[in-house]
Amino acid sequence: KYKNGLLHGTYSCKNDFGKVETRSYISGKNHGSFWCKNCGENKITLTGQYEYGVPVGAWIDFYPNGKKAFEHNYKSGQLEGIAKSWTSEGTLIWTKKYKKGITLPSKEK
Repeated sequence: KYKNGLLHGTYSCKNDFGKVETRSYISGKNHGSFWCKNCGENKITLTGQYEYGVPVGAWIDFYPNGKKAFEHNYKSGQLEGIAKSWTSEGTLIWTKKYKKGITLPSKEK
């Protein structure tokens, strides 16, 4: 899984939190889909995407019951657009808007 001394290809490993991570590398940089599962279960707890080491697109964290915990988007490695958080029952807790990694002021009444 190395090419010219750098990680290259897809691999799975156990992380420091006891979860199994699956990620792909090109020339030593994370590239492509990333997901994390609880050991011994087939439930995804986190999913996201990398482009040459930089997080991009939607990243979603899940509760053990399969409901979304957080959803946020990255553009060129920075938070961008709408981010949301929910309770484990599925009730929306908050919504935030980001531009180039900076939280924009909310328009709450």
